[in-house]
Amino acid sequence: MAKKKPILLLIPHGGYLVPEELSGYESISEFDLFIQADTCANELFRFENGVSAVLDTTVSRLFVDLDRSYQDISRSRPDGVIKIKSLFGRELFGDNAFPDEIAIANILKRYYFPFHDTAEKIIATGDIHCVIECHTSMPVAPPLSPEPGLPRATVTVENKFSADSGDIITCEEEKARSLMENLAGRFSEENNSIMPGELKTAPENSYLIRKFGRTGVPYIRLSISKSLFLNDAHFSHDYLMVNEIRIREIRERIWKGIEQWSVRNL
Repeated sequence: MAKKKPILLLIPHGGYLVPEELSGYESISEFDLFIQADTCANELFRFENGVSAVLDTTVSRLFVDLDRSYQDISRSRPDGVIKIKSLFGRELFGDNAFPDEIAIANILKRYYFPFHDTAEKIIATGDIHCVIECHTSMPVAPPLSPEPGLPRATVTVENKFSADSGDIITCEEEKARSLMENLAGRFSEENNSIMPGELKTAPENSYLIRKFGRTGVPYIRLSISKSLFLNDAHFSHDYLMVNEIRIREIRERIWKGIEQWSVRNL
């Protein structure tokens, strides 16, 4: 058996479920829960047999966003750790249905802190040589994103965040670009994007990269476009199902890209 790559994969937005503590209080359809997640991310990036560790969640990012600070809670904040609005601006809770402080504390204890605490412990072992934060992205950025309405590449890689002292580089540009090019090349024949790959020049200011990008372990934020599988050829709107063969095919391409990249860069 091949030795596992010293990589930690974080998949913070792959879940579709409403926490049972909030079940019945939400105002959102199953379709929106499916589409507004990082759809199929848990399946596409589950390489536990090839990497040191994989951390994911089954809970929807709309109700517990692992890529936000646990302190980012407010009824006036549409994009905090517990949202008040969907990614398209629709209210998630009815009048006076937003959880109170006790409920929020219980929800964070059950769903949020275990993910972060486990990531910290794994990185602290010293056995991890790279952290890859894994996402699937909408082909066009939604209204509440930092770049609303802009088209996105098939493969996007980010390696920096902004701080008071300036941009912090979380992984050497050469390594980050190499990963992007390796993966983008594997999807270059797909006619679904204006550009196959992009290494973002603007800093990413989500919470996970700011928290774990300072550990000294190279940290990369990777996004694969949903246009590869959420289309008429591979997706059933009626059943909210993506063709398993297509997911397996994309998953194999992603893994081969990461595996080949790791040989030269880790």
